[in-house]
Amino acid sequence: MTDGKNETPADEPKTAREERADPENRVRQGVTGHNVRYVLLISLVLLLACYFMIATFFAGG
Repeated sequence: MTDGKNETPADEPKTAREERADPENRVRQGVTGHNVRYVLLISLVLLLACYFMIATFFAGG
């Protein structure tokens, strides 16, 4: 059960105190997800391929 203001359970005050004492711990709990590294890598490769195709098009004509 939560108190509606945050994600800390209302019946566990000890856990809430520990999380407030160590704010870095709450930051680490975030989930990046969606395979961000692969999306960035594929986007970079596709961008370089597009630059290469545009450069060859204008260099050949």
